[in-house]
Amino acid sequence: MIGVSARFGDSEGDGSLEEYVGRGGSSGSTGSIANALDNFEIAEGLSSRASHGTDAFRSPRRSLSQRRSLENASEDESSASAYIASLGTISGIYNDLQRERDLMVQDAERVYKERISSVSRLRKLETKLMDLSQEKLSLEERLEALGLKDEELREKILNLDKKVLSFLNVETVNSPTTTTPILNVKKAEEICTESQKFEFAIREMRGESTSSNAVESGGETASTVPSNHSSSSCLRTLFGHSGQVLCVDACPESRVVISGSADKSLRTWDMDTGRRQDALYGHNGWVHCVRLQEHKAVTGSGDKTIKIWDILPATDNIGYGVGVGGPCQATFVGHDAGVTCVDFDSSHVLSGSMDRTIRRWNLEHHNDEVFELIGHDGAVSCLQFWSYALVTGSVDKSIRMWDLRTGKSHRTLRGHAGPVRSLQFDDRIIISGGLDRQALVWDIRTGKVIQCIETPGQVLGLCFSRGECLVASSDKVIYVYDVSSGKVLTEKHGHSGAVLCVVQAEDKAVSGSTDHTCRLWI
Repeated sequence: MIGVSARFGDSEGDGSLEEYVGRGGSSGSTGSIANALDNFEIAEGLSSRASHGTDAFRSPRRSLSQRRSLENASEDESSASAYIASLGTISGIYNDLQRERDLMVQDAERVYKERISSVSRLRKLETKLMDLSQEKLSLEERLEALGLKDEELREKILNLDKKVLSFLNVETVNSPTTTTPILNVKKAEEICTESQKFEFAIREMRGESTSSNAVESGGETASTVPSNHSSSSCLRTLFGHSGQVLCVDACPESRVVISGSADKSLRTWDMDTGRRQDALYGHNGWVHCVRLQEHKAVTGSGDKTIKIWDILPATDNIGYGVGVGGPCQATFVGHDAGVTCVDFDSSHVLSGSMDRTIRRWNLEHHNDEVFELIGHDGAVSCLQFWSYALVTGSVDKSIRMWDLRTGKSHRTLRGHAGPVRSLQFDDRIIISGGLDRQALVWDIRTGKVIQCIETPGQVLGLCFSRGECLVASSDKVIYVYDVSSGKVLTEKHGHSGAVLCVVQAEDKAVSGSTDHTCRLWI
């Protein structure tokens, strides 16, 4: 091949067949022409093969390089696309976060403005509360002063009444033969007129209505002397509550009177002087019931709780203190509605509620409920127990007798035509009062009604002692009935609202009324 190539490629001519033939032809050899043709064909084939071989050898290199370039370009293009996509995602997230931040900033500004407004309103309310507290203290002081003034005026009235009786019954004229009592009518009328002026002033001061026979400003005498039932039998009027007095009790041993009110507070008073001793706070609802024994009191409230309080005797509690939760020893929680009545002894407390149940609690282990009594179809409005005997009254118009050893009701008394509001029993009788304007006397052994006392108003409270029954009536009067005959013995006038409760403590009675006052009676 080298020789052929040199022979054809390196000659001076272009190595074409014609040149070669021309050369050969000059020698005149036919065989040489044939050989030359053969050689040319061989050389042409070798040259063509060599050419094709070189192309085949170089072509894969160019293809690999191109593929690599294409791959690199493709990778660069993919990276660019991913980068552009990432930038779009980040931009979207940033815009979302920016919008969310703007909303939060707006919310923060709104909250800040509301906070400033709330603080401003709170400051105003605190200022109002301070003003109201000052006003409350001022009113309490004025109320105390008015109470003392009332006591002073009543003492003057009593002294004047005694003088009236003295002039009417005691003054005598001595004669040589006899000593004859006479009536000093002129002086009696003058003193009676002055007494009625004081009574008129007291009623005006309290905002009570005055009768049509009041003394005129000209000094003329009134037609009648004030009734003994309205003035002479009331020893003291106890001011202090700012709401209706819903319950009262008194303890002769400690000489303390306690009252509960719709103003959610308790007040204690000296039974002898009528002075307020303490104000007890703790209930979050109306104080519906209270029981007092020596130094301990139990109360029930519309806040569904029963509270135990330590009460100091009158001689140990000097001044006008305010109890701030200290005297409250325990709170019983368990009723599903307001507590309307309570009673207790040395070991247990019993409570009745608007949830129609009676619950018994252990007084020593606070909040340890012993058991629950169920039987009434309405709210339990009153109860009393002694040892294992329990009697309850309800708005379902019935009275039930229970055995606390078994927790079962063994007798139901029906006779009232309206809700039973109050009751009391001893070893012989039960007396119950209701909104049907009746006080019924029951034989405790037979369960029969042995006396029916018709009352002018609804019986809102009652108590009995020594054969007499005191009835707190809705017509503002306390009636005293003889239990045996059912007749009225006397009436106690003085309250300007319905009398809601009354209790007897030895020779005194205590009542509470919707007029926000308690009264001590003889």
